[in-house]
Amino acid sequence: MKSSTQRISTGELHLEALVTARVPREWRAFLAMATITLRAQCHCKESSFTFAVPSTSFPLSCGLCSCSSCRFATGQLAASFAVIPLDPAALKLDVTKPSSYASSDHRTRYFCATCGANVLDFDRSDGMWRACTGALDRTQGLLERNLIFIEDTKDGGLTVWMNGVGKRFAGSPDHEGYRV
Repeated sequence: MKSSTQRISTGELHLEALVTARVPREWRAFLAMATITLRAQCHCKESSFTFAVPSTSFPLSCGLCSCSSCRFATGQLAASFAVIPLDPAALKLDVTKPSSYASSDHRTRYFCATCGANVLDFDRSDGMWRACTGALDRTQGLLERNLIFIEDTKDGGLTVWMNGVGKRFAGSPDHEGYRV
């Protein structure tokens, strides 16, 4: 059986774990309890959200989205969001400070009323919160980046500069296979 060493980072705690086809039972319990705390915060720090994510949930699913809604709501060629893999009801995010904008019938974007930075996004179609990756305090090694909704833009958007980055999805990765 081939094995390799993988570094698992849980905030201040760093572990060297021998990764094989099966994680030893004593490690599974520890990994299930370990969390990584992330903060999504705007530029002026008026809108700040902190959440602890189980280390077993990493890397977080992250979409570099080129859909028309993301493109025109942000003024950028693509928007980047990471799914917060926690029960939305358990998150208890206080979204009374940031301003909100329903950019579609299923998506509400939250941004700072002072500095304008996008911070959070809620998708009613799957009931999940997403953090804007540019607002996260750290991302290195924590995100699985994929290019999504690339066919929604007629000119390729940001994807024309992103060769070799993640998988490419014509639409949502939840509803189709990826394109090479």
